[in-house]
Amino acid sequence: MKMVIRLAMLDDLGEITAVIRESTRVLNRKNYSAAQVASAVKFVPAIDLSMVLDGTYFVATVEQEIVGCGGWSRF
Repeated sequence: MKMVIRLAMLDDLGEITAVIRESTRVLNRKNYSAAQVASAVKFVPAIDLSMVLDGTYFVATVEQEIVGCGGWSRF
């Protein structure tokens, strides 16, 4: 499997949100209570749309499925 890193597009937002929520759920379950993790999944994961629009947000894909994401803000 080959990983491809590319700029995120507006069409990716749903899949990006799903990846962020799943990583929040999985990576935090050893350190926080189930209630805390559920709250984090509900309230914390959000992508700053301006990063997608200004070309500073990327996705990593394997076989066209988004498996990772991240970026930075110009502000």
